[in-house]
Amino acid sequence: MNDNRYNHDSEPADPPTKTADHEARRQTRLSPATNPDIPKFLIECGDRCGSCPDFCDPLCEKDIEGLANFYAANYCDSPRSMTVERAREAYIRYERASQKDSNRTATHERVRHKTYPKILNADRYFRAQYNDLTTVMLTRRVSPLDANDEWLYPIQLDMMINNKLLLKRVRKAANYQLRDFDFNYVRVTATTESAATPHEHRYFWIDDPENEISVEHFTSALQKHIDMWANARQEDHPYDLNGDEGAITVRHDPPLVDQEPDKVQEVRIGSNRLDGIECSLKNTQGAQYLASQLPHMAMWNKFDPDGPNPIDTLLEGAAIAKATQSKWFGASNGVPSLESR
Repeated sequence: MNDNRYNHDSEPADPPTKTADHEARRQTRLSPATNPDIPKFLIECGDRCGSCPDFCDPLCEKDIEGLANFYAANYCDSPRSMTVERAREAYIRYERASQKDSNRTATHERVRHKTYPKILNADRYFRAQYNDLTTVMLTRRVSPLDANDEWLYPIQLDMMINNKLLLKRVRKAANYQLRDFDFNYVRVTATTESAATPHEHRYFWIDDPENEISVEHFTSALQKHIDMWANARQEDHPYDLNGDEGAITVRHDPPLVDQEPDKVQEVRIGSNRLDGIECSLKNTQGAQYLASQLPHMAMWNKFDPDGPNPIDTLLEGAAIAKATQSKWFGASNGVPSLESR
C-alpha cells in the first residue's frame, strides 16, 4: 500500500502546510471546557469573567510577593483552558521557573535524564540480549481536523491516541501475532512538526533468528486503531509490504548510529557491560529517533546553548503533552530500568 502522502508537504494525517490555517490552530483551546486535570498554569479567565484581577493570568508578571501561585483556576468563576499559542508561552515560563527552583524538577530535565536514556539503554540491552535482532516501528495517527475542516481540541486528539481501551486492543493484537517470539517494546506519543498533532510511535525489539517478522505481524494492531476512530484514516497510514517506509517499518538488520549526535554521556554502562552482557555503545537508528521524539526534548533543546533551536510547533506539542494526564511514554515489562544498568 502506498500513495502520494510520502510526498506531502506535511506529516501524514496533517493538512497541507501551505493551505492550513495555522493561526486558527494556534487560537484553538487545549480542551472544550475547563478540565480539572489540566495544570493550573494552563488555565486562564473565561470570556464571561469581568472581575478577576490581572494577576490571575498565568502569563502576568507576578513580581508581587505571595502571588506567584495565584491562578485563575482557583479564583475565576468561569475559567477556561488556554489557546495553544498562549499555552506554549506559559509552558516555557513554567519550565524555566522549575529549572531555577531547587525544590522542583523541570519536566524537560526529568525526560532528558531519565526517559531519554532509558530508551537508549534498553536498545543497547536488547541488541546484546537478542542474537538475531529485528526492529519494527509502528506509527498510529489521527487527523487534527473534524468533518468541517475545523481544528479539534488537542486534548481530544490525545484521547484518540491514548484511549485506554484502544491501547489494550493494540497491545493484545501485537502480542498475539508475536506470541512465538521473544520481544519487548517502548511507546512514545510525539507531536508533528507541521501541526503539533499527537501521534504514537511504538518501537519493537524482536529476537528473530529466521528473519520471519514482516509487516503482516502488525497490520491487525494498526487496524484496531483505524477501526476505532473516524479521524484515523486508512490513507494516513500508508506502508509497503517490504516494511521499508510508512506506518509499519521492519528492519532485519537495523542500522546503527553513534551516541555522539545526541551527546548521551550520561548513559554509562560500566565497562560497556549491562547485567553482565557485553554490548556496544551504539544504538539502532530507530531507537535514537524514538528518543528524540519525546515531546519535552524540544524544551531541553531550547535551553541548551549547544542544542538546535526548536520550532514553535514542537514547543506547542510539549505544552499539549504537559496539559494531558495521559502517559506519553510506556514500555513492556522486560524493558530494563536505568537502575539495572
